[in-house]
Amino acid sequence: MTTTGKTRSTLFLALLAALSALSVAQAADMQLYGRVSTSLRMTNVEGGDTSVDMNNEGSRWGFKIHESLSPDLSANAYLEGGFNSDDGGFSNSGRSNLDTTLFDRHAVLALRSKTYGEIGFGRSGSVNSAVEPYSLVYLPLDPVNGAYYDIVSLSVMFGADPRANNTLTYVSPRILGWKTGLSYSFATTDQELPDSRENNRLLSFGANYEGGPLGIYLGASYARNGESDAASADAGKKYAREDSQAYTIGMTYKPDETWKFYTAFQYQSDYRNVAGWKLDRGAVADPLDRKHGIDGISAMVGFNYRMSNGLRGTMSYYYFEGDHTLVDGTEESGKRQTVNAVLDYRLSKTFMLYGTVTYSKGGDVLDTADCSKWVSRIGAMKFF
Repeated sequence: MTTTGKTRSTLFLALLAALSALSVAQAADMQLYGRVSTSLRMTNVEGGDTSVDMNNEGSRWGFKIHESLSPDLSANAYLEGGFNSDDGGFSNSGRSNLDTTLFDRHAVLALRSKTYGEIGFGRSGSVNSAVEPYSLVYLPLDPVNGAYYDIVSLSVMFGADPRANNTLTYVSPRILGWKTGLSYSFATTDQELPDSRENNRLLSFGANYEGGPLGIYLGASYARNGESDAASADAGKKYAREDSQAYTIGMTYKPDETWKFYTAFQYQSDYRNVAGWKLDRGAVADPLDRKHGIDGISAMVGFNYRMSNGLRGTMSYYYFEGDHTLVDGTEESGKRQTVNAVLDYRLSKTFMLYGTVTYSKGGDVLDTADCSKWVSRIGAMKFF
């Protein structure tokens, strides 16, 4: 076993021992939870080959820890890590620090007041992300609800906030149907450096209204990209980058227990990663060509239709178009359209079968094997 492997095993055993002691002492309520989801996936690249493989679909495990401090106040912790159900390995949410990131999906310590809301500290998605525990916009606004790991969904076709280290989040209680929140990351991809200008920072706002059949969702993000640092976990720090912004509005409408409709729109400015267009990946002839990000728009419509207590159908359509300005002033353009069809059937509250079909077509710089393809899958998901 490697030194990294021994360290990881030691950390894991120490964690289990500590949590077991916590449970025995009954100082706090602790819930172990998770899901195991695996599919057989067939991918047909437009004009290319067809492949079939077994695929992990966002399997994860975690702990939710709760302790009441008073009738109004409680202390909470949310710890969640991803794993690959097809090979048993750790997932890659931790990116470059994968080997040392046990809780790559989130690790949050929080204080919650029923009167004033919740404040959380640690690694997490922002209020304008597509992941728990604080998503106020993308997770409830996505017809597929983030249930299928690599399906082309809202978090792909829109500029959703990534998970970020060193994040401070506040979420209000729901008042007159509205819940609002604010997130700030002191350093999204690394630990904080003494000079704050060297850190990638993220400020996000999210709000939603849920009253009766209508839902309204508003989000805004501002990412301040840190100064050049070749040793950073963020490959984009090797060159200077403009700061990024994104603004989102969406609605849902649920007239009855059978139908639910979704729509959303977003504007991005100098964005680094949207609709499969990843500016900070791969080699580049002139780093100055990556100074500017992507200016674009994204749109979505979709619906859920519940055919019976256990059977549900979903369809969603996403559209993106944008431009990227190079150092000489010329622009390169990208477009992408995606349609998803999903059928899922719950055999019980904790076990589900599903099938999905996705057609994606990229244009201009996005007319690639990653963006122009058919993907079909059948799979099963077990919650615990």
